[in-house]
Amino acid sequence: MEFETKTMVHRWAPGWIKKNWNADPTHPLWLPGEGYVRRPDVVIVNDPTKPPTQDNIKQVVEIKFDDDDWGILQAESYEIISGRGKLALLTPKMCSCDDPDRKKRTADLKNEE
Repeated sequence: MEFETKTMVHRWAPGWIKKNWNADPTHPLWLPGEGYVRRPDVVIVNDPTKPPTQDNIKQVVEIKFDDDDWGILQAESYEIISGRGKLALLTPKMCSCDDPDRKKRTADLKNEE
């Protein structure tokens, strides 16, 4: 069953929060937008059969668009989640989507693995 799969994400975060967050007396009252829960855009793991714990995280990628800035303590929180030196930033200017040599570079990256 899906709920027994340790790598399965929670499908509905508000339901998880209501059930788990507020039930723990050590947690402050849940207030949206306060940064209590952090969900990176992309988490790349070394072993996809295992949960994304620090020892299994290869990289955390945050994608920022033109009008998007880092949230309060967002980068610091992601570095705590991933471990030091595993946080990467990706912007549309960095993606090289229009670059004709992109496919070759992508293939080169795959060969590095």
